[in-house]
Amino acid sequence: MKNIVYFFSVILLYTNSLSGQEQVTAINMVSTPNGIYADLNNIDFGNKSYVVLRKENQQAEYQPVLQHDPVRSAKELGKRINDLLFYMPESSPLSDSTVNMLWSYWHNPETQIEFVTAPAPHLKLYVGLAFLDTSVALGKSYDYIIENEDGDRYNGSVVHRLDTIDFTAMRSFDVDPGEGYPELRFHSSIVNGAPSFEVYRKVSGGFDDFEKIHTTKGMVLNETQDSVIYFTQDTTVLQSVRYDYFIRGKDLMGNLGIASDTVSLQVGGNRNVNAGFNINTAAVDRGIRITWDSLDQRFSLQNIVIYKSADYDTGYALLAKLPVTDTEYIDYDVIGGTDYYYQVLIQGESNMSFASARTSGLYQGVVNLVPPHSVRGEIIDGKPGLSWMHQDSLHVDGYYVYRAVGRNGELQQVSNMIPYEKDSVTTFLDSTATDAGEVFYYGITAVSKTQSLSPMSELIAISIPESKNHRMSAPDRLQAIWMDRNRVSITWRDMDRWEGSIDHYNVYRKLKDSAEFPKEPVATVEINEFVDTLRANDMYDYAVQSVSIHENQSALSTAISIERIPDKLLPPLKVRVMENKGKVYLTWDGSETQIEKYHIYRVVNTDPPVLYKTLDGNLTAIEDTDIKQGNNYLYYVACVDQDEMESDWSEEVIYSP
Repeated sequence: MKNIVYFFSVILLYTNSLSGQEQVTAINMVSTPNGIYADLNNIDFGNKSYVVLRKENQQAEYQPVLQHDPVRSAKELGKRINDLLFYMPESSPLSDSTVNMLWSYWHNPETQIEFVTAPAPHLKLYVGLAFLDTSVALGKSYDYIIENEDGDRYNGSVVHRLDTIDFTAMRSFDVDPGEGYPELRFHSSIVNGAPSFEVYRKVSGGFDDFEKIHTTKGMVLNETQDSVIYFTQDTTVLQSVRYDYFIRGKDLMGNLGIASDTVSLQVGGNRNVNAGFNINTAAVDRGIRITWDSLDQRFSLQNIVIYKSADYDTGYALLAKLPVTDTEYIDYDVIGGTDYYYQVLIQGESNMSFASARTSGLYQGVVNLVPPHSVRGEIIDGKPGLSWMHQDSLHVDGYYVYRAVGRNGELQQVSNMIPYEKDSVTTFLDSTATDAGEVFYYGITAVSKTQSLSPMSELIAISIPESKNHRMSAPDRLQAIWMDRNRVSITWRDMDRWEGSIDHYNVYRKLKDSAEFPKEPVATVEINEFVDTLRANDMYDYAVQSVSIHENQSALSTAISIERIPDKLLPPLKVRVMENKGKVYLTWDGSETQIEKYHIYRVVNTDPPVLYKTLDGNLTAIEDTDIKQGNNYLYYVACVDQDEMESDWSEEVIYSP
């Protein structure tokens, strides 16, 4: 009641003293779809009570429309933010930690000025550096006076009409009808570019007007950082219907800019699927290998289809359907000495490519070869070198060399075919092996003149020596994922796949405020993951170090900061007060969540609330033994978790003896 009396007493003072004010500061006022926005941008106004008076041009007297009181707590700031979300386009609720951060910034003299000049207008609304008058009508002209408790005064005038914002022109540059959903891209200069946008659509050739649609959209900067790319994928379209589209920029208050150019497209069935290219065949062990170039339009394709026939002109039958990422297929259903013909087609979502050129393949039969022997390995100029011999001079055409990284690695071909030289030792230098300290395993197969392969030779191990001053690369791509309320998983890129010869990782941890990491690691792990347990409000920095099998150490990785922000419990439900045989009891419903204890607050008449009692978390009732006739009693109950964090108070209950 005191606040209401003060409000109208201030209004009376203002309306009686308008003509006596001499020093008045003008403010900028803008029309928005939700009302008139005024930017005070004055720190004194945000920290003091002020009143907003308004009149239409034809009216003689100003009338009060708004009153601002300074924000007194982070909790009150959070409530104001939630109350204003309805009026703020592109806004979303803020977490408790973000609200607490804004509250601390508002009271920190070193960051106040940066906060006041923040570009987002809703940040100013939360603390009173701006106001939004939602009770105005379009087309009318208004005069305003704003005066605070010290007599400082602002004024402003505005006609409430929604003018178009002059953003930089937005132009289309990529329209893809797609096989399923169309994708559109527009761009504009980053200078005065719109911070958001809306998408409009209508069926081409119809009499309906454009309507705003809600679909997938986003914004990015281009590589040179001088243009904004606006992109959208319309997931609400119908196949084979032609649509017209345009977009409009939108500022943070919901005001719209000029429309972009209009683009037209028909969805699905119109994209050309390219045919397979560079189809080749080769005889291999027990079959014919068909190869082709990798495909570019994988996002619009379904399958690679191969047809086969024993006759060039007729009789083609389906041989295989393959994923669009494949580039080869081996046909094992062949007879030695027989010619076969193959065609490759690419299947899209609604159409098929033209058939590729017909390609022939001849399988000449299996030749049983013995593997190479006398395989030797050595380091030559810092690279692994191999030598071997073979006793079959009649059927051998050459050799393939295979390599595996580490004992459990997969053997992969690392050479082209190495020609056979009669009565001589064959050699190979592996110039692609660069991982110092890693152990490589090599094997060789002989290749017949019909592309049959011999069994693998014996495997030999070769290790490139690692210098003592060899510097390992520091781990990167550190990220944290919470496994539950207390445990966090920290992962990083598996450096063993890139560096090779990684033996283990050292994990270092320090308090957030500490200047340096300790000399000893908090843990040593063999895989690229570390799980740590944090208590409430713990704040740590983590860094990781690679260690090779030769004990060479990398530098520490870039640190990652992790803070455990405990979840606040919900307040108790259904708090009740009852009297039984002259005794007063306070009860409430229990919770499935683990609760450490309850705080019971009591208010006697108009006294402030006090903590009356603390109760164990497995109890849900308490007796009040200090009741006096003639008093009114108000009760609140709050939950407290094991980290001593208290929930919000429950709804109040009243008892009057």
